[in-house]
Amino acid sequence: MTSFVYAGGLEMTLGQRAPELRGDAVRLRAMAGDALDELHEVLGALGPPDAVQTDARGSRADVEALAGASSAAGARVRLDWTGPDVADASSSVCRALDRVIREALTNAHRYAPGAAVTVTVSVDERQVLDADRSHISARRLARMLLTRPDNLKAEHHDLLDRLTAACPEITQLATHIRDFAQLLTPHAGNADALAHWIVQVRAADLPHLHAFTRGLERDRDAVIAALTLPYSNGPTEGVNTKTKRIARQMHGRAGFTLLRHRILLG
Repeated sequence: MTSFVYAGGLEMTLGQRAPELRGDAVRLRAMAGDALDELHEVLGALGPPDAVQTDARGSRADVEALAGASSAAGARVRLDWTGPDVADASSSVCRALDRVIREALTNAHRYAPGAAVTVTVSVDERQVLDADRSHISARRLARMLLTRPDNLKAEHHDLLDRLTAACPEITQLATHIRDFAQLLTPHAGNADALAHWIVQVRAADLPHLHAFTRGLERDRDAVIAALTLPYSNGPTEGVNTKTKRIARQMHGRAGFTLLRHRILLG
């Protein structure tokens, strides 16, 4: 598209400054237009209908249809498929296969027109099954472990149960997290429960939780007060946040008197 626009601009410029060269510019623009039309035909043959990528694409029948469309567009394409069909595989596997083949054929049309192209697909059923498994990041798993169980969806409960059951360390971690979460509701007996929880955690092979318990020990009095007393510094922190927000609204130029009035009248 860019070369076509440049050719048009060159034609106009030469028509004013060098009329004797304008004919060459006209031919150059025509050649660029023909190349662009040919590319549109190729992309139209290789592109999905209505520019929508559906989950059904990627099966053997879909790949054969794609190779046939590419051959109809002028390429010499041969499909070599070994192994079972992937029609029953997950949509991610089908989309990945379709995108790789579609991009390869598009590049062949653009950069090697007329060349013989062999599309080789070798399907290993074991690898397809592994790709169908649900993969989850460590951050997402940590978020699920730290989320209140009542706030998790049913599918998240099932996924979390499968993941924790598959690894003994994750099973221990999930248990310790749930036990500590019960301590977050202030109660007079939480001091002894915290000491018991720390002993259990240190007996487990969970180094990161060991570091967490060391932090609790360094500020044990404050932690026990937070877990046993009904008081909270939440309102104080809220006032601090409100004061900082008001100061930012005035770009840090407000003095104490103005801040005082805005806080009292806000």
